[in-house]
Amino acid sequence: MNLKPRKRFLRLIRSVHPRLGLRGSDVILASFPKSGNTWMRFIWANIVSELELGPRVVDFHSLHKEIGCDYDEYRYGRLRFECMPRLVKTHQLFSERTFRANRVLYIFRHPCDVMLSYHAFRAAKVRRTRVARMGFAEFIRDQKYGIPGWARHFKSWLPRATAIVGYEALKERPCREMERVLADLKIENVDAASIESAVAKSSFQNTRALEERFGRPHDGKFQQGFRFTRGGTSGDWKSQFSREDLEYVRSQIDCLGLAEWVTL
Repeated sequence: MNLKPRKRFLRLIRSVHPRLGLRGSDVILASFPKSGNTWMRFIWANIVSELELGPRVVDFHSLHKEIGCDYDEYRYGRLRFECMPRLVKTHQLFSERTFRANRVLYIFRHPCDVMLSYHAFRAAKVRRTRVARMGFAEFIRDQKYGIPGWARHFKSWLPRATAIVGYEALKERPCREMERVLADLKIENVDAASIESAVAKSSFQNTRALEERFGRPHDGKFQQGFRFTRGGTSGDWKSQFSREDLEYVRSQIDCLGLAEWVTL
């Protein structure tokens, strides 16, 4: 069965059995796109490698096929390990029927930085869809991909999260934040040295080098020269948002009651 019929088949089954593929022990990694979930999955996979898989190098291919789990793509890694629960990525909104039985790790990033990164990501697609052709001002106002979609996603998961980590906090103090996240998730068998080593192996410099050396799955979907690991900077929006676009974001954040979470 090739990929598209398989996905259609699994989508049909999931309409009846939405927990297809999930285990009660899985930790759900929920985030809006371009919020840092790949970085978190690298850290998680490198902890697993440190504790159980020996010298195995975690790159984008092993993260995609062997170790990583992706609910949205109906994909679960084939490697078996016991030291950590599986971390299952999703960009979907929270669903009681699907995710209520699992612990949830929610990772969020400043929405303005998310918009810059997500717009660049969509614009780099080879297939020129409506979204790929959007200008930035139109993109951030889009109900699904822009600030309204980000806010809807954030508000759906916030009350359900077992652990919450901010992208900016993870950048500033990665080892301390990972220790806190694992404690919140009641994962108690990971020592500080393994966390420190996993964080170092998952740095932007290392993941960029892995991407340049080994590539990524589905490279052909993007324009030549596109790099998934763009740099992971924070605060670029301060110099790149127009005054009108920033006022739009501020009005949306204030209207939705998210000012305590987003500083503008």
